[in-house]
Amino acid sequence: MSNSDIHLWSPEGFRENHWQKAEDAAALNDGGHVILPLAVFLELDEEVRESAAERIGVELQPGDALDALLPHLSHLPLVRSPSLLSTTGAAIPRRNSYAPATDIAAKSARRAMC
Repeated sequence: MSNSDIHLWSPEGFRENHWQKAEDAAALNDGGHVILPLAVFLELDEEVRESAAERIGVELQPGDALDALLPHLSHLPLVRSPSLLSTTGAAIPRRNSYAPATDIAAKSARRAMC
């Protein structure tokens, strides 16, 4: 399955996927939308993070410590996780597990209040 076969869910419905996974920050130089591993994202210089904010997504893996990511969630357009659940509670297949960061922030806030 190619990346163009995966559509993203947003509050407005499904949309095209322009995101590409990358292993390091050098991929930001191409000017496209890039999904970086959490550790790489956290190592980015704050200036780089701010200048490319609309083009940076973060990929989470099981066991990643999320505390360091929480302050950035409101600025991230996309978070990818193999273990994300849809808003209905049904598991999203691993290869299609993309969600807007605002959805992740809302779920984290609800859990913190419980």
